[in-house]
Formats: sequence, structure tokens, C-alpha cells
Amino acid sequence: MHSYLAMIRSLEPGRFLVEYPDLPGCTATASSFQDARQIAGALLAEHIRALLSKGVAPPPPRNMKQLQDSGAAEGAFPTLIPVLES
Repeated sequence: MHSYLAMIRSLEPGRFLVEYPDLPGCTATASSFQDARQIAGALLAEHIRALLSKGVAPPPPRNMKQLQDSGAAEGAFPTLIPVLES
């Protein structure tokens, strides 16, 4: 099983963004940091299923250093989320 790094960012009081830099379009918002962490796993699983159903292989996940070097982790709280097997 592999994992992807989710970036959780505070947008404004009461709004948080979950995004996966390695998976364009894989984003969601939540009303609390805790909610953002909770939806991150389901969001990832749904996105991976959608890619696979279209015959598209998910891109390999980058590690934290690669994401930091690219600037994708700036201002975010990185959270490692495993891909759940269905």
C-alpha cells in the first residue's frame, strides 16, 4: 500500500482546504481542521477510484522533500494519507 501527502491549508476562519499536489483536481473544503483530516482519506480513495475507472494510472506520490522543493508544501500542514484498498 502506498500513501500520498495531503496538504491542509487554512483559507479563513472556519474554512480549510485539503489538496493533493500529486493529484490535480483532488481537493475539498471543510469547516474545521479535524474535518479536513477526516475527509482526506475518503477524498483520496474516491479520486483514485475515478482515475482507475477511466483507465488512468494514478501518478506516483512524491516525498515530502520533493513537495517542499517544488513549493507545494508551503503554508500547509502536510498529512500522510494511505491509499485504502477497496
